[in-house]
Amino acid sequence: MVAHRAHARGILERAGGLARYVARVLKEKRLSRRDVQVISGWKITDAYVGSIINGRAKNLSVEKLQALARGLGVNEDEIFRVARGAADSDQVDTRAGDPWHSVMFLRLMERVVSDPDVKEILDVVVELSEEDRAIVLKIAKSLSRTHRKPQRRRASV
Repeated sequence: MVAHRAHARGILERAGGLARYVARVLKEKRLSRRDVQVISGWKITDAYVGSIINGRAKNLSVEKLQALARGLGVNEDEIFRVARGAADSDQVDTRAGDPWHSVMFLRLMERVVSDPDVKEILDVVVELSEEDRAIVLKIAKSLSRTHRKPQRRRASV
């Protein structure tokens, strides 16, 4: 009975590590569970990805782990190490895969095509020198940060 509990505890710890890993990769790569399903070629469902994150999925098959790796855009060996508890899920470098994941790229291109202002900005920026593009990037980042911060109201005089 004690051996059985120890075995069960080991399975839960490994599942928790995989859950944290998958959640972290989704966040870092800005992927949804649905994105993982689509990128995997529908070899894993978004609901199954959710059950992994919630720790309900236990004893994943080799095929499911391979589909998960493909959907997340990470190395299969890496996901197998995390799944079996051989790697600390918080320490595995998820940037080993493609940083410009295809879904992110497609979303960006969709915005370029659908928004004439964005297209015009890109048309102008690509013609700039490297130095001028660096300046534009700094300005754009500054504007982006300014718009994300809550604006403080000034006291009326």
